[in-house]
Amino acid sequence: MGNPKLTGILTVTPGRNVIEGLESYFAANGCVRIADSARRNAEGQKYKKGYEVRLVATSLDELFDIQGLLVEAGISFGRPYVKVRRIVQPIYGRDNVKRFLELMGESLDF
Repeated sequence: MGNPKLTGILTVTPGRNVIEGLESYFAANGCVRIADSARRNAEGQKYKKGYEVRLVATSLDELFDIQGLLVEAGISFGRPYVKVRRIVQPIYGRDNVKRFLELMGESLDF
């Protein structure tokens, strides 16, 4: 099967505990950014915004838990970074964001 972090999105059906874990982190401090296709068409390469989910951890233990849940869900993720004493775990890319939102019970057309 390979490492989801390296291979990207897998067709994995995660367990309910994985989905509930991700839902709790997302509900606590998560956010989603969706690219504006009209603006991207108008501005071309000047428009740098893309698709992103941010999950916020308050400790390294929470970060490792988030990363483990993402691996079990088959979602690849970016490098975490610190922002105001919290650790942000980003998920980049249209397909990853779409998969994450589907697991959260959301359906966006993009």
